Amino acid sequence: MSVFGDFGLVGFADVASGRIDVYFAWQEALTEVFSAVYVAERAGCLVTHWDGSPLRFHPDIHALHSLVCSANPRLHDEVLRALRGITPPRGLAP
Repeated sequence: MSVFGDFGLVGFADVASGRIDVYFAWQEALTEVFSAVYVAERAGCLVTHWDGSPLRFHPDIHALHSLVCSANPRLHDEVLRALRGITPPRGLAP
């Protein structure tokens, strides 16, 4: 499984194209994720917030989003299980 890739739009496109299996978007701006999520979902990827909740974007240009984009639902569930209980490193907490 590969989880490395570029940031923002390209990270989601990497999952959508099969180049990587998972992309973690941590505190990315709405402008970085809004269109990218659309592309990834149309390619069959699953995208949620880090806690597994469905995406809901609000029209706030300053909002930051922490998302998980996975190639398939089984992998997405595994990733979300692995993320449970993990405290973000210092400086990364919202």
